[in-house]
Parts: sequence; structure tokens; C-alpha cells
Amino acid sequence: MVDLAKNFDGTLEGAISATSKLNGTWAPLQKFITFGDFGSGISKKIDGTNFEKDSNGTNIQNYVSQIANLDKTQQDAIISATKFDKKNNDVRKTIKDLSNEVANFTRINSRTFESALKNWDGEKILPNDVSNLMAAGGMKNGDNYALPETDKAVDAIETYINTVANADEQNRLYNAGITEMNGTTYVLTQKFKQLAGIEEAEGVVRTALTAKQKALNIAMALGKQLMASLIAFGISLVATKIIEWVSNLKTRSEELIDTMNSSHDAAEQAK
Repeated sequence: MVDLAKNFDGTLEGAISATSKLNGTWAPLQKFITFGDFGSGISKKIDGTNFEKDSNGTNIQNYVSQIANLDKTQQDAIISATKFDKKNNDVRKTIKDLSNEVANFTRINSRTFESALKNWDGEKILPNDVSNLMAAGGMKNGDNYALPETDKAVDAIETYINTVANADEQNRLYNAGITEMNGTTYVLTQKFKQLAGIEEAEGVVRTALTAKQKALNIAMALGKQLMASLIAFGISLVATKIIEWVSNLKTRSEELIDTMNSSHDAAEQAK
């Protein structure tokens, strides 16, 4: 567990790597890790004190662009491992709102868009084609990745292709299958839009939470209270044992809740 904690090195990349190693474990485990003793120096939180509460802020959009495509459990774990300005209480809500807008395709994740272009067909399109389309769609703010509004970005990209791009670039994009003709106008193909995160791919099923997952969410609510007590009283051994136990847990979620309650009582007695 110490090795895993060290992956929380204060960078977003480190937090993504650490939480990705927990994929396949029960949801509470990912959350527990982020409530480790960051003050000990083993784990460091991501510095999010400069994140704007404005949804158009460059720093907060760059942050969301890196976590928006992760599953919700991993997103929540990374957010928990981020230090925000205490005076700016709206930041967490802005992060959630932006993530939801990307998930609902009202904003484009420019990282996904860029990746789709770069991995499309290197023999048919050029690096300059990628940078030109990124610039046209407002996909970056300096070195930071942006989350432009979908309709505005698509309109700007298609306007660029039809009115600014030279004939060679237009032909490359068309021959690569990134664009197609709509009458006498170039438009982005549905296939590219789906791979670039502009619209939802056909056949995607959004499943509701199962009863087991809902039970685990209740357990997690207890987990937050428990870990806060463990950290407050320095009972790191108890925290470690819980994490190890949950890692191998294969029984019902009620057992998890009972154990959390027992450990919390022990923490209270240690006051």
C-alpha cells in the first residue's frame, strides 16, 4: 500500500496512474486510498488552488480534460486527491458540471479530439492538418487543453475546412474519411465525430447502478467518516488493515459496513 501511496506524487498523471491500478476493486477501496495521510509526505495532493470556478477557466478545463474520460469512481478518487482553494467552494461543482457536459457531448474533450486525429491514418493526414484543426476548433489555451462547446467548435472547424484550408488539405481530410461532402460543402463524418468524442457512438448502453453498487455507495459514506477519524487520531495501522481487507473482500457489502462501524468505534475510544 505504501508503494501505491507513493504514486500520489502531487501530479495529476501520478494520481491517474495510482487510481488506475485499483480498477476492478470495490469502489470504497479507491476512495480509501485518497484519504491516506497526505501530511506524512508519502502521498501528495494535486495542487488545484489556482483552478477557476468559471467553467471557461483554462486551468480547470485542462484538469477536466485529463479525467473526463475516466469512470466516475476514478474521477471521484482523483478529485479527492486534489487540494482546492478553501475560499473557492464552487470549483468542485464546476469540475462535475464540465465532466457531465463532456459525457453528454455538449463540450468536446480536446485530448480525445487530438488523439483521434493523430491515430486516424498517419499516411493520409499530416501533423499540420492536426494542428490546424485543433486551432480552428479552439482546442487549446496556450499549452493547456480546452473543452470547447461542441456546436461552436464543429461549426468553426467546418468553416475552416471550407474557406481557409487549401485544396491539398481538403483532399487529404476527405480521402482519409474525416470529412465528406454535403452538397458542395465539406462536413465532418459521423465516424470521425464518434471517435473524436463529438457525438455518442451507436450502440452505447448507459447502465444504471446495480443494487450492489448502491450498497457500496452507502458503505463509502461511512468510509469517509471513518477515515477522517483514523487520520485525526493517527491510527494508520487500522486504516492499512481495512484497506488490505477490502482488497480481498468477496462477501456482501453489509460485512464491510459492520467492519467500518467497529473500526470507527475503536477510533472514538482512542480519543
